[in-house]
Amino acid sequence: MSIHETAIIHPSVKVPLSVSVGAFTVIEEGTVIENNVTIQSHVRIGRNCILREGCIVKVGAVLTQQVELQENVFFGTNSIVLGSDSDRLEEHGTIIGRNSYIGANATIFPRASIFEDVIVGAGSVIRTPLFASGTYVGLGRRVK
Repeated sequence: MSIHETAIIHPSVKVPLSVSVGAFTVIEEGTVIENNVTIQSHVRIGRNCILREGCIVKVGAVLTQQVELQENVFFGTNSIVLGSDSDRLEEHGTIIGRNSYIGANATIFPRASIFEDVIVGAGSVIRTPLFASGTYVGLGRRVK
């Protein structure tokens, strides 16, 4: 286990020995982290998130509450996935399917869960669910 001394991890979060957590990362209560997860520096993970085995969360990424990254998800630098609306009165949850790749600076909105084997291009804004495998760019236009 490699947890940087500046990382702040809520005591309820169990970090497996195979997990790496970078500098200035914050992980809030109720989050579940499985084996072989890499969380780089300056990442913020909200309450009750789930990071399944093999996920990679790059520098500066943000996961708000109620987000699930399934197995082998790559979550790019400065990307944001929102698990709840701004009013936070209702928790919706957002799921990023296994083997998906979320490019740098992408934003995934609440209820815009993503199917497995999806690539979301850098800088994309996804507001609706992506139900089919493929590559999506811009405002969620499927390109292949």
